[in-house]
Amino acid sequence: MHAFDILGDPVRRRILELLADGEQTSGAITDVIRAEFAISQPAVSQHLRVLRDSGFTSVRAQGTRRFYAIEPAPLSEVDAWLDRFRLLWEQRLDALGTELARGRRARRTPTGAAPTRPTGSGTDAGETDPPPKGQDR
Repeated sequence: MHAFDILGDPVRRRILELLADGEQTSGAITDVIRAEFAISQPAVSQHLRVLRDSGFTSVRAQGTRRFYAIEPAPLSEVDAWLDRFRLLWEQRLDALGTELARGRRARRTPTGAAPTRPTGSGTDAGETDPPPKGQDR
């Protein structure tokens, strides 16, 4: 199976998210997955087997318990594939960062000075108060 076939399943992605926090027993993984996805224990075991057989996880036995852990190599391959597209969003994120910094600088006021009121907050910019009754402008 291709890495994205493995990651395309929400149950397997969730299992990997659980394992990102560290090694977990198959029982602990099964408890969470069964509660979140309402699937049977054999179905969870099948997902764990797919992850293990595809190299995304490793398993070690300790007595009757099985401990699962993430294997980084397949995720590195996914990251390498995504690297071709990373430039597309990094440029946009850099531009967003620049705009956010400009906004922060524009809001800064000298120490002790009262903050300025943004234009357009409650009144039209450039509009003056109406003249007192009986007077024309």
